[in-house]
Amino acid sequence: MSMTNGDPIRAIYYHGEIVNEGAEGYGTMKFSNGVEFTGMFKDDAPVGPGVLTNPDGTMFVGNVSGLSPHGFGVMFHKKTGVGNQPFSLGNFVNGVADGFQITLSDIHRTARKDIVEIINGVVSGKGMRTSIGPGTPNPIVPHIFEMVDGEPVFSKEDLFKFEIPSDD
Repeated sequence: MSMTNGDPIRAIYYHGEIVNEGAEGYGTMKFSNGVEFTGMFKDDAPVGPGVLTNPDGTMFVGNVSGLSPHGFGVMFHKKTGVGNQPFSLGNFVNGVADGFQITLSDIHRTARKDIVEIINGVVSGKGMRTSIGPGTPNPIVPHIFEMVDGEPVFSKEDLFKFEIPSDD
């Protein structure tokens, strides 16, 4: 492993299980590039399940190989300027995701939710944003979009809707 300037990435500290004088089993290691990993180690390297915390504020929870997400997991991105929490859920290969990116304004039923595909690490394809509609008990209304040049373009088509009449 090496940093962008070519210097090798090295361990700054390790606290955990040791086998044959090397990190093996569960532990936490901080690296010279600012990354910290808490989870499984084998032969002095992160491998398998754990939490990878990056200096840019992102955090990956899932399987890793070295310092890259590799396998199923969730990448939590930095909160947006308005406080929304985006995260990517899916299968990662050498740090590149295939799956979904989900952005939540909060964690409750009426929160805004954006859901869009990630293909080869790029947010693309069709997605959906929800909002609260008029009426009782505050129906959730989907707004379908297609990602074009990194921005959502919302569909103008009417969506199918049904309601069960109340007994009132």
